[in-house]
Amino acid sequence: NRSWRSGRRFRPERYSDDECTIINSESSRYQLKVSINFPSHLGRQPTLGMLSFASLGVLLGSLLSTARAAQGAGLLLFFVMWIISGAGPPEAVLGDTMTLIADALPLKHVTTLLQDPWIGLGWNAAEMVIVTGVFVASALLSLRFFRWE
Repeated sequence: NRSWRSGRRFRPERYSDDECTIINSESSRYQLKVSINFPSHLGRQPTLGMLSFASLGVLLGSLLSTARAAQGAGLLLFFVMWIISGAGPPEAVLGDTMTLIADALPLKHVTTLLQDPWIGLGWNAAEMVIVTGVFVASALLSLRFFRWE
């Protein structure tokens, strides 16, 4: 039970895997139905996206002369990717040229990889291959260009 500032106590009762009823013990009964669509394989997509962007960050650190330069370039690339990849504003509001540019950016593929299971389209194997390719390519290039000082 959770005590709120007003002193009321709410008790959630679970009826099934995707519904929950909240009962206010002092006054009336409120019913809140929550549909939870959490795919069991969703843990792979965020991990792969994180690894691909971490390896891109290491690649930037390998190619640029200082950590400040890598941080600035990474932030600049992130915000450009965020704006035109569908992670921020929806892809439908972008023009055709911007959509073509977004298709070449890795964040667009990570966004699609994360969104498809949530909206019921299942696991997108093509996007998984693209994001894995970004991870492997940037990791290999990082190993090639990294300077130990």
